[in-house]
Amino acid sequence: MIYKTGTLVHARSRDWVVLPSEREDLLRLKPLDGREDDVCGIFLPLAKRGEIVPSQFGPPTVNDLGSARAARLLFDASRLSLRSAAGPFRCAARLGFRPRSYQMVPLVMALKQREGVRLLLADDVGVGKTVEALLIARELLERREIGRFAVICPPHLCEQWQEELKDKFGIDAVILRTGTQAALDRQVPGDASVYSYFPCQVISIDYIKADNRYSVFASQAPELVIVDEAHACARPQGTRAGQQLRYRLLRALAEKKERNLVLVTATPHSGKEEEFRSLLGLLKPEFESGEWEGKESFRKELARHFVQRKRENIVRWMDEHTPFPKRIAVDFPYELDQAYQELYDDVLLFASDLMANKRGTENQKRFRYWSALALLRGIMSSPRAGVSMLENRAAGGALPENDNGGADAASLEHPHYERLEGSDDELPTPVLNRTELTVAQREKFREFAGRLRRMEGDAHDVKSASCILQLRRWLTEGYSPIVFCRYILTAKYLAERLADAFGRKAVVECVTSEDPDEVRRARVEAMTPETAGGKRRILVATDCLSEGINLQNLFDAVLHYDLPWNPNRLEQREGRVDRFGQTRPEISTCLLYGKDNPMDRVVLRVLYNKARTIRNNIGVSIPFPEDSKVFLDTIFQAILAEAEKKRKPTRQMELFDIEERVRCEVELDRLVTVAEKKESALRTIFAQQGIKAQELEEDLAITDAAVGRPETVYRFVDSALGELFGVRAEKDPKALTLDLPRSAFPEKLRPWLEEASRKGEARLAFRAPLPEGRRYWGRNHDAVEALCRAVLAEALAPSPDGSAPPRVARAAVVLSHAVRERTVLYVLRARHVIDDRRAKKRMVAEEILLRGLAGEERSVVENDVVERLMENPMAAGDLPLSVQAAQLERELSMIEGLRPGFDALALTRARELISQHERYYRALGTESRSDRFRVVEPVIPMDILGIYIFLPGGAS
Repeated sequence: MIYKTGTLVHARSRDWVVLPSEREDLLRLKPLDGREDDVCGIFLPLAKRGEIVPSQFGPPTVNDLGSARAARLLFDASRLSLRSAAGPFRCAARLGFRPRSYQMVPLVMALKQREGVRLLLADDVGVGKTVEALLIARELLERREIGRFAVICPPHLCEQWQEELKDKFGIDAVILRTGTQAALDRQVPGDASVYSYFPCQVISIDYIKADNRYSVFASQAPELVIVDEAHACARPQGTRAGQQLRYRLLRALAEKKERNLVLVTATPHSGKEEEFRSLLGLLKPEFESGEWEGKESFRKELARHFVQRKRENIVRWMDEHTPFPKRIAVDFPYELDQAYQELYDDVLLFASDLMANKRGTENQKRFRYWSALALLRGIMSSPRAGVSMLENRAAGGALPENDNGGADAASLEHPHYERLEGSDDELPTPVLNRTELTVAQREKFREFAGRLRRMEGDAHDVKSASCILQLRRWLTEGYSPIVFCRYILTAKYLAERLADAFGRKAVVECVTSEDPDEVRRARVEAMTPETAGGKRRILVATDCLSEGINLQNLFDAVLHYDLPWNPNRLEQREGRVDRFGQTRPEISTCLLYGKDNPMDRVVLRVLYNKARTIRNNIGVSIPFPEDSKVFLDTIFQAILAEAEKKRKPTRQMELFDIEERVRCEVELDRLVTVAEKKESALRTIFAQQGIKAQELEEDLAITDAAVGRPETVYRFVDSALGELFGVRAEKDPKALTLDLPRSAFPEKLRPWLEEASRKGEARLAFRAPLPEGRRYWGRNHDAVEALCRAVLAEALAPSPDGSAPPRVARAAVVLSHAVRERTVLYVLRARHVIDDRRAKKRMVAEEILLRGLAGEERSVVENDVVERLMENPMAAGDLPLSVQAAQLERELSMIEGLRPGFDALALTRARELISQHERYYRALGTESRSDRFRVVEPVIPMDILGIYIFLPGGAS
């Protein structure tokens, strides 16, 4: 016997939907009232005769009659339980949230690519690149184009990705890193590899890049790999070992052409052209050497693989309102205490003398330059950091033995060189050879260290006092700030100062890179309103928290204690709180800088002001390599000029010195201008500009109606808890609060409610951004799925003798003030078999269709009217059960006559689906064949889930 895809069969005491199967002798079945996880197969040669028989879903009977509230409960559960959407986005019914329309653009671009997905997602900080990448993964899973995928990310982001997968996409993923490898190995049967066994993996980049792992993983990796913070995996210009290993891993993964690869980063271009090109080369080898200026064909091809939008572009592009917070930025200049200023001046003069040493190679000279700059930077960061640096200088250190590289490459990549643009927070180690320092010079360093040690505290440290002043203002205004520092010692020192200043009013915590990932995570997660006991919260952190971490739920202000030498670092820091999901309408930022600090002045004047001007001109911040020779030379010349002023206050600078300083700034201006032109040219090629937001939004609205909006989830959870379990919730427009101790929840629901509990109350919310202290329950949350199954089971098993009215009603007769003539609503479950000719695959899709019929003429009622009627029937009173039964029997007698109209509805919907699917494959170009998709046929007759009859008020 042939079992047609999409039809119903009865086997093993339950009804099943027949799914597509790649083998004729294997029948794949999904329970009619079950989940995708319950799919099973029956090997037909071993099936007994009569074990599998055709089935049909019958219409409701008189025993199914119930109230309007009970009818709406089934109506909502039917839509929320769908997991195979019929629209162009197969993943829509699998999402636990409602994506923004702009977040669907990368998915459209991914589906357009014929040879496999290769995308670089470089949207602005905080707009949802994680969601965009995982939408692609979820969609490819639903289309059965992949069976497994992996996310590769920095180790401290593993849990965050795992939570996003579970909470928003209903995917359980394992974390693979050093601490979990052994436990996961024990779960793998036989000789299988941990890399090939688990379908969804989140993998630490530092774990998998190792020599003994990367090649094995590259050969066994899933069909899709997502790489987070991909800029840290670019091929470095120098010899940084860690980054070389990361790039080696990605190159090995990219060599397999059929593997799908999605790179995610907010800063794809650090300003170094070769590193940026190496990322593009992972998408397609020819991108690494191609040139987009003046070559239209290359530009168009690159545009298919590269998505980059700033927040301003998105706000203008889409019609829907996305509640990004408004950023209020202030500058806070401070002047050094006299004793601190005198110490800085003495160190400046001493350092300038060291830099003037002409002996040694060019590399050794540049080491001395950087040693002096780093020393001054450390002293201006904090007394404690400065003391450590001075004592290190006094101890000396070795120069590299092999001195054969170019100045930039050798100096920047030497292990003792502090990498400026990185997020490391270690103090730079000594780079001055001990033999280069005289005994007197080393003693001078010790003297400076002693003087600086006495600068800690309120008496001399104006910088920390200024920080305390700004934080006090913020705390008064109700903010919870993050303070970013450059060095570990500075962060610890400042945290101590803040704890002394705010110990009674605020909880102060410190996070740096020397803490293990789990410790950092625990410290941040502990800073919740509950654990703070009503106090405000202050987090002091180094740049180890400036990338990737979502902190918008806990903090809403950022203070830059140390001025980073790259405007992009400012954006990364502020992006931790200034992102979608921030519930505060305004966030505050503060730039703390020294008015009498020549380094801060140069960075502000040369870089920040230029960056602001360029951002106003082209809408984006240009990337700039802060460790470039030109930039360091500009700061170096400013430092020398400052030293000359101190040394010769009554004399003008010599003409040569002025010319050299001007030359450096002119060269820096030239580089910035070149970078601006390249960025402007690059932005003109992006293909996502051609996608119409309105079309995306219209189909998302259709999807909302088909599978349920967040408001539907809210209404359903409230009704299901009340009708099935007698639980009444305290309600506000967006949230529910349940009294746990006093409510009789079934045991299978209690763990999810306790997870959301606070002081004995389960506090739930159903739409992002979440109010503080609320737990998100989306349509795919396990608890919502469990409630849907409970409601559907209740609807399909009413009281056999009709002795008790059903709590979930497949039928209802309602006396209503909302209608003027008899109106009948049919809730129909449609199944469509969609044939993807290019992929040579079939898919079974389900959706709930509504058909409202009014009056004796049975004229069709618009769906929005039907929706409003189900939401608020405006009941006018109760009808006798005999009247309800008579009305339902009358309608049941008419069903056969209505079937042709229902079949026509299914066929019309099938044609609409073809159009929707084709549109998305034409969104970025024209398909060679316009009939790529064809709905083979809707499964007819459709299931009649519910019949709801509304009579005009006063009728009988």
